[in-house]
Amino acid sequence: MANKKVVLVHTSFAVIDLFNGLFDELIPEVGRIHIVEHSLIQDILDAGRVTPEVMRRMCGYFLQADSIGPDAIFSVCSTVGDVVDVARTMVKTPIIKVDDMMAIDAVAQGERIGVLATLSSTLDPTCRLLERVAEEKGKTVKIKRGLVDGAFDELIAGNTSLHDQMVQTHLKTLATECDLVVLAQSTMARVIEGMDPDEVPVPVLSSPRRAVLQLKQVLEDQP
Repeated sequence: MANKKVVLVHTSFAVIDLFNGLFDELIPEVGRIHIVEHSLIQDILDAGRVTPEVMRRMCGYFLQADSIGPDAIFSVCSTVGDVVDVARTMVKTPIIKVDDMMAIDAVAQGERIGVLATLSSTLDPTCRLLERVAEEKGKTVKIKRGLVDGAFDELIAGNTSLHDQMVQTHLKTLATECDLVVLAQSTMARVIEGMDPDEVPVPVLSSPRRAVLQLKQVLEDQP
């Protein structure tokens, strides 16, 4: 593992510290390179979706990551999850999608799955991923969507406490209607750390730690 190298592809600066911390904890010996294109997330928000132009640009960054010669590429942004499926056909390097393991765990644990996001553009790709995993597992799931409108703006503005409060309020409501809730963005993972487990009656799943553990397994399985 000491000679392994990973390229992380970001669409904002919001979770660089989060993933650096997880790498330091779980795979400290693995080298890391960050590629950040922070204008992409704003372009997606302005359009309300991943446009063909955004997809071309993202695929370009995955190709650039591949040209560095890493052992794996780590796609950090949930909103561009669908782009990863395209990029995987273009590069030989394995690409880890940040939400893959969270989706697998969610489908294994329940049929009524709540999906909570602070960006509307993240809901569709996360729900599609859950539905695809459920189909592969031969399960039927019912997905309940929740959007914490305005919370992401507060986070970007530095109002993290307000962001967390807004997400927690919506989470408590959504949890009453589902077997479990998934947090659709890595930026939301911090919220459950500050909550009393008794406040939410169902499991709440987030992606960052699960994704890095999946990456660790992929690297360990390589020759």
